[in-house]
Amino acid sequence: MMKTVTRLAALITFLVISAAWAHHRLNQKIRVDYYYIPYCISCSRVLSGLQTFQDEFGARVEVRTVDCFSDEGKAAAQKYGFVTHGIVVSDDAHGLFFEQKDHGVSAEDVRVMVRKELALLSL
Repeated sequence: MMKTVTRLAALITFLVISAAWAHHRLNQKIRVDYYYIPYCISCSRVLSGLQTFQDEFGARVEVRTVDCFSDEGKAAAQKYGFVTHGIVVSDDAHGLFFEQKDHGVSAEDVRVMVRKELALLSL
């Protein structure tokens, strides 16, 4: 009888911890920071593509857009090795997991990476 109670308690503890871990993983946000050139046509196309992320991913993905000529934008260029601008994608589980520099940025590439990361976070 005591063995059964101990096993049951261990199982309940395992299930509670597993549920808490799964809840934590599912609530992690992915951050997309796009450092863009305000007057650039290529950058405006990327901005348009990123605007659809809210509808597709909801609150799980946070998109920030930053003028690359701002102090924050200049600091990001130095940190990530951009000539002037680029995009970085990160989350709490894996840190920085994707970046593209300058005019190599593609909203569709970012979308693919975000979908993959969300799938990993759902495991």
